[in-house]
Amino acid sequence: MKRAIVLVSGGKDSIYALLQAQEEGFEVKKIVTVFPPPYDLFFHNPNVQWVKLQAEALKIPWTCYEYSERGDYQNFLSRILRGEAADFLVVGAIKSKYQLDILEESCRKCGLRVYSPLWDVDEDALFRRYRTMAMDIVVVSVSAMGLDQSWLGRRLDTEAVNELRLLSKSYGFNLSGEGGEYETFVLDALSFDKRIKILEGKRVWKMDHGFYHIEEAILESKGNS
Repeated sequence: MKRAIVLVSGGKDSIYALLQAQEEGFEVKKIVTVFPPPYDLFFHNPNVQWVKLQAEALKIPWTCYEYSERGDYQNFLSRILRGEAADFLVVGAIKSKYQLDILEESCRKCGLRVYSPLWDVDEDALFRRYRTMAMDIVVVSVSAMGLDQSWLGRRLDTEAVNELRLLSKSYGFNLSGEGGEYETFVLDALSFDKRIKILEGKRVWKMDHGFYHIEEAILESKGNS
């Protein structure tokens, strides 16, 4: 069996990559999350501390690392990945060659291979795949023209995705949000043993961008209403 660790930010793309890898027969040994400084250009920031609940719901061990070495992504990733009992690093990259090149070079240095199941997949097809996995996705940051504070904390259901598609065409931003136009957090998916319930959240708006901070959350049985 192919052994993998998965780089998970909590967002839709990294969670889907993990679920897809499992479906394809990868044995996921560990979830790894990086805690970056605000506005980092490589790592997703909002609500990464709650990945611990996703890992618990998936029954997969979780490890987190603080990142403060602005720009030195390759050496940082190589250092935290070196010595892991795995063959692959699973990631949620879609179209960013910049991201993929850094990940591949980091893995090359420590004897891992990168597996990116979302790579170059059509964005509309991705949203269909998220529905297939029964992913419950909430928007936790926006920073693109056309996306106002009403999106913060909003679930990406069919209506929201259709609206997002129209806005992305009107304002020219990436529908998947891979460039940081918006970021997400996954509350539930088909493989989750329990779902995440947000008990308290807070919107923060700063002129032309904003965040939805999950301040308190728990795991609950999927049988609960």
